[in-house]
Formats: sequence, structure tokens, C-alpha cells
Amino acid sequence: MDESKGHVPLSLDLDLRATFERNAVIERYRRILNRATQTAIITLDRSGHVTGWNEGARRMLGWQEQEMLGQSLARIFPEESGGPSALAREIREASETGTALAEGWRQRKDGARFWATGEVTPLDESDPDAGFVKIIRDRTDHRQTEMRLVEQARALELLNRTGASLARETSVDVLVQTVTDAGVALTGAEFGAFFYNVTDTKGESYML
Repeated sequence: MDESKGHVPLSLDLDLRATFERNAVIERYRRILNRATQTAIITLDRSGHVTGWNEGARRMLGWQEQEMLGQSLARIFPEESGGPSALAREIREASETGTALAEGWRQRKDGARFWATGEVTPLDESDPDAGFVKIIRDRTDHRQTEMRLVEQARALELLNRTGASLARETSVDVLVQTVTDAGVALTGAEFGAFFYNVTDTKGESYML
């Protein structure tokens, strides 16, 4: 009688147990990542192709995980932000330094642009083939607020400078030109939108 029948070798049993435990850890890890719905968490191979895509990435970028697996993440980088070379640069920097920080315009599936910040880090620094994890956060609102503040500061500086010029200037021509220049700078209007009829010392009217 073969006593080995029905018996699972200990080594095989340990392998199965290790595989089961590893899969359980991976599944638990995926559930945790998918709770981060306001942050895109994407895993990549060394060439920038997607190997993992959380729920936050789906909400932020519009693609389902099945659509992106095996696809290059370069598609979210518009040309004005560097296109595919921008992703390659981030991966190269992460490989060399451990972290690559980045911010700029990114593109959703529907073509809409948004201002993103984030970083790329190796999944396992001891294993170059393990790939990378990329974190993306939508900071469009912050960017727009920042740009408004910059524009307000620029307008205030221009008005202060114009006010100082008006206070010391006596020439009507120079005064009108100063106001015209300020109007063009503040509104972004074409120069022709700010023409004035001015009367010279002889009483003759001309356009400035």
C-alpha cells in the first residue's frame, strides 16, 4: 500500500500557504488604496506602463483600471507639459534619487486639463525591476487661487506705479498715455481700445 497517496508534501503545503497569505495581503492592500478616492495611486513598470490603478485614479482621470493596465501613463501628459518625455524624466529621477516630485498640467480621458502635484517613488529600492508608484493630487483650485493672488498683486503694483506717475506729471499727453498703458496692462485689451481725443495748445484735436 502506497502511504503517500492523498498526502500533500510539506514543501508544497507551505508554498500554497505562502501564496494564499501573499494574495490576501495584496487584496487587503488594494482595498486600502481604493479608499483613497481623492488621490490617484498608480503602479508602473520600469518603462512607465500601468500595472495598478486605484479608485482615486479612475475618479480623477476617467479611465477604468482595465483600460489602463499595460498602457503607458504618458497619455496623461499633454505636449505643453513635456508629453512622454516628462514621464520618462520622473521615472529616471526616481530611480536615481529615490523620489521625483512634479507638478503641472495633466489630461483626463475626456481631454480636460487639471493642475496636478505628486511624486514617483520606487516600489522596492532593493529591486529595480519592482517598478514604481505614482501619486497624483488634483490641485486645480489651489492653482487658480494662486494665480488670482498673483494677478491681484500685479494689478496693485501697477496701480501704485501709475498713481505715482500721475501725481508728479503735468503734461496732458503723458498723463493720458500713462492711463492708457495702465488700462491695456490691467485688462489685456488691445491697444486700440484705449484711444482718446486730446486738444493741443493750439486748440486742435488729435487722437492719442
